[in-house]
Amino acid sequence: MARVLPPASGGDGLRVELERVELDLLVRLCEGLAGRLRAGGDDAVIARLAPAASRGDAEADAELRRLLRGDLLGGRAERLERLAVELRSWAGRVGPGDGVAADLAAEEALALLQGLNDVRLALGAQVGVEDLDRGTLAADDPRAVTLGLMDRLGGLQQGLVEHLA
Repeated sequence: MARVLPPASGGDGLRVELERVELDLLVRLCEGLAGRLRAGGDDAVIARLAPAASRGDAEADAELRRLLRGDLLGGRAERLERLAVELRSWAGRVGPGDGVAADLAAEEALALLQGLNDVRLALGAQVGVEDLDRGTLAADDPRAVTLGLMDRLGGLQQGLVEHLA
């Protein structure tokens, strides 16, 4: 299970420990979301990651989207691609058990935090998290699995925030 700890060196930054399966899944999620953002479109994920720029003025919003949406989505995709490359580099780092561990400087931890946030927002949009009642989902509902993944990623985010504060 993912853990955030003080760095092994005892200096600034933090240490992230992941199981290999968590690392592989996180890489795939970052790469998949980056590809989806590059492809564009008008689905729930894109709408969540590029929200309305001007509420109440459809004409102004359309113009702002025309001017800014590509840069916004492209920037997010680029950050996710860089994060996926960084995460892949962790594969050779030995951690506890069969896992991996990486000591991160504050800016690297912040990049991970931003990527996790984008992935969680995308997963939430895919399952319509704002309209879901967790208490009514059956355990075998695919949305329950996605919510569980969101919770685990949220726990990792919380650990990063606590150690960065």
